[in-house]
Amino acid sequence: MKTKILHLILILLVLACQKKKYPESVIEGAPVFSMKAIINNQSVSIIAGINDYGNFNSFVQDSNSIYNFYSELKQVNCSGTCPNSLSIQINDSKISATNAPVIIDSVLSLKNYDYLRGTNPNTYTASFSSSFNKPIGAILWDFGDGTTSTNANPTHVFRNGRYNVSLKIQSQNGCESAVNMPFKFSSNSYSNSVKITESNISSTTKQFNANLTGLAAQNYKWSFGDGTFSNLPNPTHNYTNGGSYPVELRVINVNNDTLIAKYNVVTQNDVSSCATNFFATALQGIPNTKGLSNVVVNWRDANGVLYSSNNPLQPNSSTFEIVSIDNFENNSNNELTKKIKIKFTCRVYNGSNSLLIKDAEAIMAISYK
Repeated sequence: MKTKILHLILILLVLACQKKKYPESVIEGAPVFSMKAIINNQSVSIIAGINDYGNFNSFVQDSNSIYNFYSELKQVNCSGTCPNSLSIQINDSKISATNAPVIIDSVLSLKNYDYLRGTNPNTYTASFSSSFNKPIGAILWDFGDGTTSTNANPTHVFRNGRYNVSLKIQSQNGCESAVNMPFKFSSNSYSNSVKITESNISSTTKQFNANLTGLAAQNYKWSFGDGTFSNLPNPTHNYTNGGSYPVELRVINVNNDTLIAKYNVVTQNDVSSCATNFFATALQGIPNTKGLSNVVVNWRDANGVLYSSNNPLQPNSSTFEIVSIDNFENNSNNELTKKIKIKFTCRVYNGSNSLLIKDAEAIMAISYK
């Protein structure tokens, strides 16, 4: 009778939260599931089958109709607050119909995942504007994430990370020029950028200007492409010989971020050289309010205190990567499972306290239907 009452309470709680909850299940058998990590400079290791540890897994369809997949390494006979336990949450990349079957290949991929950070953006749009001093024959953008474009002024969506964006243009007469620039997209830095503009003073003299958006600059370093340099924000430079030169500007802003801009300049007395240039505009963050393809790492310490990676302060340097995916045996609920190996580094929080988890590796099971 007590068991039936407990089951009824659980069902009522689930209905109150408006979530479809699936039963937690444990994978039995050989101790193939484990975790090792450095947590606040202390080595930590968990192995299923040793010290009564097991791997538990479940999935829930949340109020946004997104499947959340959970896997936990904890002691088998522990319920509620389980000390020295690790759990991970991986969200689906899409919204599904209620109780729809899971397309697991859209959930698990050999890639890096973003951490859930509340409503902080983890994708960004950037519009690019190109210029060329000759009639254009062909144009090719490479956004540094495996995608390209042949539009003159494309808009592209980036995820958190660093990218080397390049543009190559060929004139109708076969003259070719290229330029590439690094971009960093994160919730703290995506709105900071710099671009170079120039004007003619004479046939071989140029006025260069650094145009910043976002935080103010602390210092400038110009390289004019002819072996000379300047630390002025808007220098004037004379080229001894006319021609085409690759100009580079490095700006360190007050947040100690290094912003880099590159520019192909052609002196006024050079009528043959071609020059490709571009700059980024309309950099905007897109809040991931539904947590699609986001992950959460939870750790309970030896006292059972819960620390979670789900925090807006999560460093942008934190990583979570699935490095292998294999079919595995059905769990005790006869649900399909995948065995995944993950590597991750993150900071987990409990109020104003935090722990650094680094160099972590884990092998865990994800169940699905």
